[in-house]
Amino acid sequence: MAEIHHELKVRASRDRIFQTLTDGVALERWHGAKVTGNKREWRLEYPDGTVFRWQVIQSGPGRVTWRCVEGPGQAVGKEASFTLTDAGNSRTLVEFAHAGWPGTSGNYRKCNTRWAILLHQLQHEAETAV
Repeated sequence: MAEIHHELKVRASRDRIFQTLTDGVALERWHGAKVTGNKREWRLEYPDGTVFRWQVIQSGPGRVTWRCVEGPGQAVGKEASFTLTDAGNSRTLVEFAHAGWPGTSGNYRKCNTRWAILLHQLQHEAETAV
């Protein structure tokens, strides 16, 4: 199975990034989608009508993991995880993995690009939101 991996250092605490990953209002801002749900399941509806529903299967200060239970194409069953570790100088290392892909063609490539964009939007949200 193939996985998408990204990492970036964010000038924010682990607690701040955890909040950015678990608060519906923050999720809405960095995803650019209408977000409904709660700490156990999120539904994200994008302006183009695409819908993803993520079940939260792990949620703690060092790691958040979601499993896709609704979405287009090959999305269902994939897991997205965010691992948060202190990186010094008031920064946090965010390691992202999107697992369960049968290969690296088609939607894998689109999702790889989309997650890179979303992670930079998460970084902006965590570093600038009050």
